[in-house]
Amino acid sequence: MKNKYIFIVNGYPGSGKDTFIDIIKKKLNSEGHFVHKSSYVTAIKEVAEKIGWNGKKDERGRKLLADICKASTDYNNFLLDNLYFTLRYTGEHNNLSFLFWIVRDPNVIKKIKKDYPETKTIIIKRENLKNFDNCADKNINEIEYDIVIENNGTMKDLEDSCELFIKNVLGIEI
Repeated sequence: MKNKYIFIVNGYPGSGKDTFIDIIKKKLNSEGHFVHKSSYVTAIKEVAEKIGWNGKKDERGRKLLADICKASTDYNNFLLDNLYFTLRYTGEHNNLSFLFWIVRDPNVIKKIKKDYPETKTIIIKRENLKNFDNCADKNINEIEYDIVIENNGTMKDLEDSCELFIKNVLGIEI
């Protein structure tokens, strides 16, 4: 994994996981670096839509996604194999510098950390968010994260946090 950085991003719904990665991606891509963003549940959403999910991320929809995710992991580990394929494929065919995976399940995060020990975990925290009662959301704090990003301010505050992350964690001046 020479010259590659792998990050797992987690946080409660609405904490700013996608926004954090999108800001990092925009800033790094403008500097000539390559950032790939992937979500553990992309394939799960496709399955859910095929069985009638309306795309709403309400409590019922989130439970459906979490249940399908758990069933897939228990049955054949399809999602994790898909993420590993992404890592291998992009590493062989692109100049991948940074890979950010949104992964919610602490057991899956532990497995990835075991298989790819250089992976760093990030949790995006935001106060006053509703805690959902599905397995993906209720166990978020079950693991210790390498990096904590507090997202309790303005968009400018989050952008400043992203710039500090790029400078202090990645060692890149922008």
